[in-house]
Amino acid sequence: MLQPETQPEPHTKPFDRNRSTAFILNLTLLLACVNVWTVTATNSARADDIPPATLKFITAIASDCTQFDVQAIQTVRFRDPMETGTQAGEITLYQVPCNGGAYNIFDRWVLKDPYGALMPLSFATPVFKTEYEDPSEGAKLKSISVTSFTAVADIGASSFDPKTLTLTSFFKKRGLGDAHESGAWTFENGTFVLQRYTVDPTYDGAVNPITIWSRDDSNP
Repeated sequence: MLQPETQPEPHTKPFDRNRSTAFILNLTLLLACVNVWTVTATNSARADDIPPATLKFITAIASDCTQFDVQAIQTVRFRDPMETGTQAGEITLYQVPCNGGAYNIFDRWVLKDPYGALMPLSFATPVFKTEYEDPSEGAKLKSISVTSFTAVADIGASSFDPKTLTLTSFFKKRGLGDAHESGAWTFENGTFVLQRYTVDPTYDGAVNPITIWSRDDSNP
């Protein structure tokens, strides 16, 4: 007598509760991070991309700029890491081209808070004095010291990193870029705080910056 053909049992893996729980936990943490750290960088191609009231405000603060161009305004949006949850407000930065020369471009920055308030930004910058061994252009540096601090609205070759929430600048003293100044400011508690400032005050053809102020020690 013919025996009925038997079907092979499907191959199944035993349910691993620990692995499943770990996967769900990791996914939950990832989604939470996305809610808090969502960042979108956009390049405004038209003036229509910027709300009319915001554009009017930006135009007013750029009234004395020689190279202001609405079409060149850059925007970046991010969420304040100090706020948590899905309702954390979005912050918008506007990078406004202002002035420029042969080898430097200077920008102004405007911040829009989660409630729509607009604020032109200024950046803490050390004022320093230098002494050289002799008055020639390529003279060696004798000393450099910070004498005070000021706040500036126009910063050279600036950019914003949404991952670190840090805005940096690089100002050339001449086209070669050996002599220059550079600053870094990080977003904290609704504004940008100076983290470090470096200077290369020598016109010697080499890039050898000196940190004249650092938040880490405040007295480098």
